[in-house]
Amino acid sequence: MSIPELNEAQVHTLYEMIAGTDAFSQIVPDESRDSAKDYAAWMKGVGETQMLVDLGLVKEITEQCSSQLANVFLQTNRKFRIFETSEVGRLMFSGTEKRSIN
Repeated sequence: MSIPELNEAQVHTLYEMIAGTDAFSQIVPDESRDSAKDYAAWMKGVGETQMLVDLGLVKEITEQCSSQLANVFLQTNRKFRIFETSEVGRLMFSGTEKRSIN
């Protein structure tokens, strides 16, 4: 059994969430519309975000934002997901200065 480790991008995301709006949006990749490079990059981000959800550090609140996301879809023709920091994530990443994991 392996112990999950956060990468630098995930740590950065958590610190930015805590210091900012406590939430972020993420585009839903669309293989039929996105370039192969963009699709691969966005799928990597989806996987990294899912790991944060699985660890309980962030939670998905897309359903709670459905009317706002419907307006965004009308303007952009793209779907997005919304995540916010969980209580555990806030406790772990607030009150500490941002550090590099290198």
